[in-house]
Amino acid sequence: MKKVYYLVIALMSFVFITNTSAQSIYYINEKGVTFTEEEYNFLTYMFWEGSQDLMSPEDYTRFITSDIMHGELEKETITIGNDGIMPIDNTKEDNRANTLSIGRSCTTDCFVSITLNWKGIPTISKYDVIGALLVNSSLTNTPSTTVTYNTTTKSYNNNMQKFTKGVNGSLYNGFGVSVELPTSGSNLIVNTLFRATAGGHVYGSYQHAMESISLANSKKYTLSLAGEGGVFDFYGVAYDIYDRSPGVDISL
Repeated sequence: MKKVYYLVIALMSFVFITNTSAQSIYYINEKGVTFTEEEYNFLTYMFWEGSQDLMSPEDYTRFITSDIMHGELEKETITIGNDGIMPIDNTKEDNRANTLSIGRSCTTDCFVSITLNWKGIPTISKYDVIGALLVNSSLTNTPSTTVTYNTTTKSYNNNMQKFTKGVNGSLYNGFGVSVELPTSGSNLIVNTLFRATAGGHVYGSYQHAMESISLANSKKYTLSLAGEGGVFDFYGVAYDIYDRSPGVDISL
């Protein structure tokens, strides 16, 4: 499997490429962004193979400015469903194999990426929940959450709930985001990316709705290490809706 790291070479009309620099080009996406092999591999590692095709020149500039490539890397991935760890609620036909991963790159603080890669399009398409619980760590930016399929990417940042330790009875820092899945397509991936202070631990979870649920009801949860995937403690209408998939965790 290819690995990732990538570099953009500005628009053709503004860039003179020498023979030496041309040899460093490993991949060019349809938006004209070019990647070295190291950059391509880094993106595959932190996100997924194919994430390179979503990047615009502006995205690349933000990527390089963040200095994410030069941090200390670590990643955990589990397979959920067929031939992997089964959700506790595995009695319904909507269970499909997928992989859940959490990766981080740490310098003075840490970039954390949580990615759910579906192997197919599930029957029930609304609303799933992805998020993280932070222990001895805090968010240092606003998480960005997207659903990508085919060549389409949708942002779900407006569906986020943040939790801060000691505020409104919350015992942990963290967040959750409700996302609506497409009813058809391919290459379905849900990702959330955020920065957090180094030195703690992060638990990531993706919970799939086994029955249709409204956006408002999908937000009926608090955060708890004893919750689903070590993150979501559902209550009310949401309590019996989600599949209780296992989570992933990583030290910062």
